[in-house]
Amino acid sequence: ISRQCKENVIIDGIKFERGCNVNAATFAIHYNEDFYPEAEEFRPERFSLEERKTMDPLTFIPFGFGPRNCIGMRFAQLEMRLALAYLLKHFRFTTNDKTPVSFIQTLFNEHNQQIF
Repeated sequence: ISRQCKENVIIDGIKFERGCNVNAATFAIHYNEDFYPEAEEFRPERFSLEERKTMDPLTFIPFGFGPRNCIGMRFAQLEMRLALAYLLKHFRFTTNDKTPVSFIQTLFNEHNQQIF
């Protein structure tokens, strides 16, 4: 993500002059242990509705942010959903002996998940 300074500014003792380009290293942000403990691990629960409430929204910006975010964001998200639907339709996913599976039979939704 690249932006151009519109005025001279000093941030944390670093001087940025008007007209200079400033880049946000999104890859570095996405793998920052301060925001994502064990960032190298695949943990999709990080992005659950409950977890996202505690996150700073600018710590995960795969498509940028603000009025100049990626114009293809909605298309890319739709493509991901279609790819997932295709995989689920054409393949069977199972666990193996090493996968712990816990199941609790209950009448109520355990974690306040939205189920439609």
